[in-house]
Amino acid sequence: MTKSLKEFANQRLDNGSSAFSQQDFIEAHKNKSAQELQAEFMSEVARQKNNGTFDFNKIKSTVDAVMPYLSDNQKEYVNKLIQGIK
Repeated sequence: MTKSLKEFANQRLDNGSSAFSQQDFIEAHKNKSAQELQAEFMSEVARQKNNGTFDFNKIKSTVDAVMPYLSDNQKEYVNKLIQGIK
């Protein structure tokens, strides 16, 4: 069974901060298409905005951390996606 973004967001460390294993995330999402990943991401953003927990800076920080591992095309795609959720 794979975890959704919501399940990863709800996973907590003992100190109360959200955390998940990068490897777990990769395993859960490695067979999804770009369209599936985008739909799941946008659904999670909408859920967070609706319940008042949306934190753009936190998302941007996570994106900034993975940027060095992306191709130029992926970086451009992710930047457009991030700009669309502000």
